[in-house]
Amino acid sequence: MSSSSSPTSSASVRNILTLLASRDAYLVGGVEGLERRVTWSCRMRARLPAFESVHGGELALLGISQLRRLDESLPHLLKSLHQEGVAAVAVAAPSIEALGEEACTLANQLHLPLILLPQSTSLEVIEREVITFVVSFRGEIERKATELSHQLMQLSIQGAGIQGICEQIANSCNKWVIVQDTEHHIRLQTTPAEAGMLSLPATLDDQILWQQGLTQILAPILIRHEVVGFLSLIGSEWRFRLPGSHHIGSGRSNSGAGIRARKRA
Repeated sequence: MSSSSSPTSSASVRNILTLLASRDAYLVGGVEGLERRVTWSCRMRARLPAFESVHGGELALLGISQLRRLDESLPHLLKSLHQEGVAAVAVAAPSIEALGEEACTLANQLHLPLILLPQSTSLEVIEREVITFVVSFRGEIERKATELSHQLMQLSIQGAGIQGICEQIANSCNKWVIVQDTEHHIRLQTTPAEAGMLSLPATLDDQILWQQGLTQILAPILIRHEVVGFLSLIGSEWRFRLPGSHHIGSGRSNSGAGIRARKRA
């Protein structure tokens, strides 16, 4: 598991909140942290320390009654979990009043999403559902990155230059395509048909994209097995789909660009 600055292949807190909507979960604080990346889910233990082996990026699950039995306050726990880098905290409680105004205010200050769950919620079931969703989400993004790799390889073999490659990918996938150098400075942006240029800083940053409701698949561009830059496919987090009609065989070219999904430690 990784920190809350986790890979773009990870689901966001916003995704998780949508998943839990059918269970009457709703956000009560920390709205500015909805684009935090969720890498796992973990339940509170029956004894202190309340959460063990937290690595960052988790959705922390607990019941307000558990907290009281441990003589622990929710604001204090929120501060501790924030320091550990958790992505969000979900609490099963009878009402928002049971969480307390201080906890909700603190969640806003920390930009730490605080989610209220019905008191009868099975945290074990929620934990299992979230882990399954996160793993599936990551696998789907990586599958799309592989499809993109095949497209890029085919275009390279056909002799298309980098501009032509990016234009064809942008139009076929209906996504923005960004080329960056090895320092992640933007060198080229191509847009899908009837779309305008994205307003981006000189150096592309995930947070900037999340603020615009966008996400990316970022992969290295390889020439003779050497990384010479990076290519990003950018689109809406909710409609990030590659066309399913591409079934492209792999190939090799000395002048071609290979691509693979980026993974952060």
